[in-house]
Amino acid sequence: MSATPQKCLLLHHAKADDNNIYFTSEPKNGKSRKVWNVNIIKKTLGETVCNRILFCHAILGCDTTSRFFGIGKGLALKKIMSDFDFIAAADVFYEENPSTELLIAAGEKAIALLYGGKHYDILDELRYQLFEVKVKTSSKTAIHPKQLPPTSAAAKYHSLRTFFQVRTWMGEYYSDVLCPEQYGWEKRNDILQPIMTHLDPAPEYLLSITKCGCKGTCNSMRCSCRKNGIECSVSCTNCKGTNCTNCSLQNTNI
Repeated sequence: MSATPQKCLLLHHAKADDNNIYFTSEPKNGKSRKVWNVNIIKKTLGETVCNRILFCHAILGCDTTSRFFGIGKGLALKKIMSDFDFIAAADVFYEENPSTELLIAAGEKAIALLYGGKHYDILDELRYQLFEVKVKTSSKTAIHPKQLPPTSAAAKYHSLRTFFQVRTWMGEYYSDVLCPEQYGWEKRNDILQPIMTHLDPAPEYLLSITKCGCKGTCNSMRCSCRKNGIECSVSCTNCKGTNCTNCSLQNTNI
C-alpha cells in the first residue's frame, strides 16, 4: 500500500474499535479496483507508526513540502519502528505550540537520521562529510547537490512547513496561532510560496561568474546556468531565479 495523504489520514484518525474502513483505488485500463482494509493495516503497523505517520509522509514530501532526492517513504517507517531518536523528533511535530527553535532542531535531527547521520549531527557538517565520501568513491562523475542532505538553512523552512502540514491534517486550519506565513511560507503577489532558504544560493563571486540572460523560460542548453548544471539565481538578468523552468521556486497555493 503506497503512501498517499488520504491513506495516511485514515491510518492516523481511524480508531481500533471502529467498523471496518476500506480504501479503494480508481480503476485503470479496465483493471479491477484494489481494496485495502484500513483497520487491518493499522493493526499490522501498530500504534507507534500510525500515530506518527502524518509526520513520516510530510517530512519526506507531499503537496506542500519538498521531497528529498533518493529517499523513499519506507525509510521513515523503518525509522519510526526502530529508532527512538527519530520517534522523539517526530513527536515534537504533534505538540500544540512548540517553539520555533524546538521545531527546527527536531526537524534537523530527523533529516540527519534519514541521511544516515546521528541525532547530534549538524546538517551542514553531515552534508560536507557525505560530499567527501562521494568524491572519494565517485571520482569519475560529478556530485550533484541533490544527492546531499539539505543545508541547515533550507531544512529550517522545510521543518516549519512540515509542522504546519501535520497540524493541518490533524484538524487545525488557518488561525492566529497556525498561520502559514509563520511556518515557512511567504506571500508574493498575494500568492503563498515556500521560503527555500535565507541564504544566497552561492557566494556572490560565484553568482557573478555564472548567470544567464535568457529571454525565454531557460528550458534549453542555451541557458548558461542550465548548461553548467546549476539553477538560475537572483543574478540572472530576466528570470531572477524565480520565474523559469530552471529553478526550484514555483507559485504554490495551499
